[in-house]
Amino acid sequence: MARKTFLGLEELKHEGTLWRCMIAEFLGTLLLVFIATGGCTLWGNIPRTPAQVAFVNGFTVMALITALGHVSGCQINPAVSICFLISGHNTLIRTLLFIPVQLFGATVGSLIVKYVTPEYLQGTLCTTSIHPALTPFQGVLTEAIATFVLLLVVQATSDEERLLELGDKGPLAVGLAVTTDVLWSNEYTGASMNPARSSGPALASNTLEGLWIYWVGPILGGIAATLLYMYVFKTPEEKEELKIT
Repeated sequence: MARKTFLGLEELKHEGTLWRCMIAEFLGTLLLVFIATGGCTLWGNIPRTPAQVAFVNGFTVMALITALGHVSGCQINPAVSICFLISGHNTLIRTLLFIPVQLFGATVGSLIVKYVTPEYLQGTLCTTSIHPALTPFQGVLTEAIATFVLLLVVQATSDEERLLELGDKGPLAVGLAVTTDVLWSNEYTGASMNPARSSGPALASNTLEGLWIYWVGPILGGIAATLLYMYVFKTPEEKEELKIT
């Protein structure tokens, strides 16, 4: 993914491309939330296992990146969009347009789940919430750590100097990061890592309590991972090695 100027005013001259990107972000986030929340809906007395929830999320992200990554980067996550702005992969214009579109897509996805699910099974539409034994700070920290892992992988697979080395492994790596994060953090916070993933069901079910946790945690964790990758781990661009004499 090529680096862009910060503001991105030149993108406004290419409205067709920008619209394609916005449609891709809307559709991608809609499908992610529809599948992720539909995949954890309880039918009868048989609960979803952590592995089922993890693989549904991971495989969905992997498939969507493969399908839409060439259009918009398939960010489908406000935390990713903000971090891509910091790392130079997004312009400010693109970021400001993508985030509302992602939230709209997530809400529509949740409303579709609500429509196709019998009312007595809807509950809160799989709105994410922290474990009752956790404090809000522990919830924020858990989401920050999970998103840190995710964004570390996302930034690594978006590193222009590593594209040839990584080939088509990017979607797989990101999907596995999501799967791993869900496996370990689902019982803690619902393993959101994505403000849109949490906001869509919360808005559709009017369950807004604690929603701020799923904005603060993922954004802080994502920014920390992005800065670490940019200034410590990023592949040097043909820089000479420092020689100590």
